[in-house]
Amino acid sequence: NTSDGRSIGTFVVGTGNWPMLEDERQRLALCVELERTTIDGEDSALRARIESWRSSHGALGGSRVPKRPTRVVFDDNASADATVIDVFALDRVGLLSDIAEAIFEFGASIKVARVSTEGAGAVDAFYLVDAQNGAALPRECRDELVEAIVCACG
Repeated sequence: NTSDGRSIGTFVVGTGNWPMLEDERQRLALCVELERTTIDGEDSALRARIESWRSSHGALGGSRVPKRPTRVVFDDNASADATVIDVFALDRVGLLSDIAEAIFEFGASIKVARVSTEGAGAVDAFYLVDAQNGAALPRECRDELVEAIVCACG
């Protein structure tokens, strides 16, 4: 219900890339803060805590996040009527939007997308077709498509 400006969500609090949550007391404190902010609508303490963590450890845990190059892999056997690509990149806020925009600007449409995150990495599969004729993309445009996606991933 958002008539009062609030919404209800589900939070799963695990360690992931936040080693501070390995301590049960810190995890419980964060859960209490999440509950309080969702009930009271006051999130300044939670924001301060998260920003403090980010400033000292980086957005996803600092040096624990591997610096990996973006890879784009074509899967020629996955579909007879679409060009299928798998994109492996360091995950970040807005990544999917940036990839989708690059694909659109390239002149392709996304027929199907399978999006997932594994640790700090995004592993996304896209079934692409030509935006004009709905056919699979020609092989000769692959290098240009890869360049556009890699550029979009930063």
